[in-house]
Amino acid sequence: MNSFVQVVACMILLSLIATAGDDEGPTFPAAIARMPRANRYAVALRNARRIAIVDIDAGRVEREWRVDFEPVSLTTAGDRELLGVGGSDGEFALLNGDGIVVHRLKAGRGPIRAVVASSSYIIVAARWSEDAALVDRQTGTIVRRIPLGFPPGAMTRSVDPADDRVWIADAFGSKIAQVHTSESIAPAEARVIVREFDFVNVGGMAATPDGRELLIAHMHQYGQVSITSSNIDWGLVLSSKLSFLKLESFGDRSVEASRPGFRRLTLDGSRHGAADPSAIAIGRDGKDVLIACRGAHRVLRIDRTSGAASADASLLPVGDSQKIEEIEVGEGPIAIVLDRSGERAISVDSAADRLTVMGGRDGRVLKTIRLGPEKPVLTARDRGERLFHDGRLSLDRWMSCASCHVDGHTNGLNFDTLGDRAYSDAKNTPSLLGVSSTHPYAWTGRFDTIEEQIAHSIATTLRGRRDDDATVADLAAYVRGLSPPPARRNGGESLVERGRIAFESRRCATCHKPPLYTTDEVFNVGMIDFNGVDRFNPPSLRGVSRSAPYFHDGRAETLKDALRIHHPGRKRLDDVERVEIEAFLESL
Repeated sequence: MNSFVQVVACMILLSLIATAGDDEGPTFPAAIARMPRANRYAVALRNARRIAIVDIDAGRVEREWRVDFEPVSLTTAGDRELLGVGGSDGEFALLNGDGIVVHRLKAGRGPIRAVVASSSYIIVAARWSEDAALVDRQTGTIVRRIPLGFPPGAMTRSVDPADDRVWIADAFGSKIAQVHTSESIAPAEARVIVREFDFVNVGGMAATPDGRELLIAHMHQYGQVSITSSNIDWGLVLSSKLSFLKLESFGDRSVEASRPGFRRLTLDGSRHGAADPSAIAIGRDGKDVLIACRGAHRVLRIDRTSGAASADASLLPVGDSQKIEEIEVGEGPIAIVLDRSGERAISVDSAADRLTVMGGRDGRVLKTIRLGPEKPVLTARDRGERLFHDGRLSLDRWMSCASCHVDGHTNGLNFDTLGDRAYSDAKNTPSLLGVSSTHPYAWTGRFDTIEEQIAHSIATTLRGRRDDDATVADLAAYVRGLSPPPARRNGGESLVERGRIAFESRRCATCHKPPLYTTDEVFNVGMIDFNGVDRFNPPSLRGVSRSAPYFHDGRAETLKDALRIHHPGRKRLDDVERVEIEAFLESL
């Protein structure tokens, strides 16, 4: 056997081994899209790096397409069999009906969301690029980038083909942008309108068929109350909601959550929570609404013919008297879609590697379809990811770890936990991205290991299932695998270099020592909390430009604010130093 044949044989063998290994692990289905062919659906299998084409009638996977990245979102491009696939790290590809890549591009940084904007364009949003890219479907090129000013998450568009609007939610915070995607938009008309609301964790959005309302599934904090069992069960800590916004008032910034044009329905029950609403599907007549709740492992069905009537008689009812039907599905329903008739709904059960098919009008489970091995081989990190998004770790499924640490990051809220040994002083939720080797942990630095911090949080924050060593170890394995977010700036810029010099001359590295930009000690930085604590654990500055707000109580909304409040070296920074140090921090 000559050397060339040996090399080829070795490559084939390695490929077969890799494929076999992939097939033994969990597939982690992450998204679903309805295909043009009757009762065919595409499902993104993130861990397996495959797209499964599922025949819902036959209840089986018909075929699978390989992709060279982790698919996390899908969109079908019109009536043709053209599938848009978004990746976990800025990749976007258009596949034809045979699964062949027609176009592929790097759309940005971080997980990709995409929706069809028109017959010519797809709008693609990358989380860490904080913008939306208009992609030409014919050429696969980006024709325009539309700045958003926040990391994009859930997206939807109008069901009316003549309406060019797309709505994009903040992946971690409380903003929603309305984006006009048409090339012919008038110069005087705002291309982007951003509104800020009083909610976080927007998991799903959908416009009603009549184009009158935007439905938003999210979570809401009533106040910075002590996290006790009673406060959790009253829905005061975090509660899941469905909000209804009249789209004609979207551009009116005076219309806030407490004013006309905005209505809200509580999704949590009297004895249970609806942790982490993740997706919405609306029937063709707008009366049937289904909401996937990832952390609660349920799909909620709402019949909008009941409930309190709106002051606007042209809108369907909504109110606390509305009946909410609970449907137990697999585990971790992350996406949901209705078939063309509206008679069946399909949920994507991310932690069970399967689809659940149910009646769209009665919620009855009709069948399940397996998308991976019957008994997948799970690593500690796989198990930890499932636990991180599992509301059963908490009291009555009210919240999960991901409710506060969205995708391992932060929702930016303050919570009054026992992390500092006492109530009455709420602390800002820190990001867990890149936290693996930045001990000690908690704002007061009281925990020496991630395991100690996790065990304490399960017991005193989630207040649900008793923790055990295996649960804590698996969660720690997942958290340790979370990478810091990317820098905003190139480290080679002259402004960044001047900022590095200023950072060093101001002795900022005393508390934030490179390369992790933190230290193992706690420091008095001139701040004191309600309980008299004045020494705090310096968080790592890697990715710090992405983790607002800042300080233990979130008092600084931006890096600029933080540098105005805090004066390293005890001497006030001048304007030039602030600009330079901010640029340096944005390069980390």
